Amino acid sequence: MLSKLFRSMRTITARSGFETELYAELRDHIRNFTQDLIAQGLSREEAERRARTEFGSLAEVKDDVPASSGLMLADGLVRNLRYAARSLRRNPAFTLINARTLIRFVASFFSTNPR
Repeated sequence: MLSKLFRSMRTITARSGFETELYAELRDHIRNFTQDLIAQGLSREEAERRARTEFGSLAEVKDDVPASSGLMLADGLVRNLRYAARSLRRNPAFTLINARTLIRFVASFFSTNPR
């Protein structure tokens, strides 16, 4: 489980490299499938069309892979944290008031719930 978390974080931080590898791998699969179809007797154009239809567009694969590997949650969390940091930098008074409120809540929670 820990290795999956590290892999997810590495993928998020190296997103462009991950997408480049993903596209290269998809192109290899399409090329190999096209060659298999040509070997079965289809014309090159028909084989390329069927291979692209079978594998789908690059945009679909780009959206499906993170969802299937559990990266959407981590990616969304990073995106939300960046947005929150930008919002909080725009209005420092709001940030201070909310931080003070949160600190008071946490302190009161732990003072009333001894461990």
